[in-house]
Amino acid sequence: MPSNLIQHQTSISGNVVMLCRFLRKKSFSISPAEEADALQAISFLPINSENYFREALKAVLSKNAFQRTNFDEYYSEFKYELAKATDSKIKDKLEKKDKKSEAQKKDAQFESLKNWLNLSASDEEKEIASYSDIELLARKDFSDLSQEEMQLMMRLLKK
Repeated sequence: MPSNLIQHQTSISGNVVMLCRFLRKKSFSISPAEEADALQAISFLPINSENYFREALKAVLSKNAFQRTNFDEYYSEFKYELAKATDSKIKDKLEKKDKKSEAQKKDAQFESLKNWLNLSASDEEKEIASYSDIELLARKDFSDLSQEEMQLMMRLLKK
C-alpha cells in the first residue's frame, strides 16, 4: 500500500474521502458527487453506531453485486491500514523524541560531571529572548522620514 494513501485524519469527512480513494484503488468507480452523497448520508446517522455507518457507505458507494459483497472486507482492510498508519506515526514520533532526548540528556550530564570534576567554570552561553527599543531603532531605515519628522527627532534627542 503506498504511504501517501493512508494518512491520519481528524475528521469523519476526511476519513470518508480517504476511504473512497482506497476503494477506487480496489476498482470501485466513485465520483466526487457520490462522495458528497456518502457524506450527506452519514450526516443523518447516529454517531455511535459503526454498523449503520458502514451500511450507509456500502449502500451509497457500491454499484453492483461484486462491490456489495467485497465492501465489508475492503472496509475492514481500510480500517486496519488506517490504524496501522496512525500507530506507526505515533510510535515513530515517540521513538525519535525518546532517542534524541536520551542522548542529549546523557551528553549534558556527562559534560556537567566532567566540568565539576575538573573544577572548570561553565563557558556555555545562553540565549535569552528580549526586546530592545534601541536595537529596533538601530535597524530602522530613517531615509523614509520627512524633513519635519527628522527635525522633531533631533529636538527630542537633544533633550
